[in-house]
Amino acid sequence: MFKVRTVNPHTSVGNRFIGSRAAGFTLIEIIVGIVVLGVALTLITSLIVPAARQSVSPVYQVRAAELGQTMLNEIISKSFDQQSDRQGGRLRCDPISAQDCTAWNALGPDTGEQRENFNDVDDFDGLNQIQSALGEDLSARYPGYELAISVCYATPEGQCVDAQQAYKRILVVVTTPEGQRFDFSAIRGNF
Repeated sequence: MFKVRTVNPHTSVGNRFIGSRAAGFTLIEIIVGIVVLGVALTLITSLIVPAARQSVSPVYQVRAAELGQTMLNEIISKSFDQQSDRQGGRLRCDPISAQDCTAWNALGPDTGEQRENFNDVDDFDGLNQIQSALGEDLSARYPGYELAISVCYATPEGQCVDAQQAYKRILVVVTTPEGQRFDFSAIRGNF
């Protein structure tokens, strides 16, 4: 009734892998795999990183356009000159009227005039701080951006001249953190 079984030592549970090759990777195969993986990741990274940098450029450009246009709109809304009539513009400064316009070499903020008190176009000449109309510092909202504003008497075509004219050219230059420069220019007439 009982059958006797013989046990082969090569197939027994305790000696299962004796005499047969174990499954797995050798050390050489693992090293080759790591090298191939490293090369592949380097290639992928070199393709992704420039694309990521380029994807932020449009954001910088939009922010520069926003800043430049905002500054230009504010400047254009101001009077032509310190001597201009701010009560509807019936009187204007010019060689014929009683008030002479600011000299071409004296453009810029009037003595003691702060940013929140700028009331004419040439007060902005030389401004390079990113500030609101109330003089609040906005550089934290525009990190890495640079602003430069210049105002000069100009011909109707926008050429700066060293003499009083009926026009002033306003140039707002915004530079992004990437170094891209954007120029915003307008002509303000003495009307």
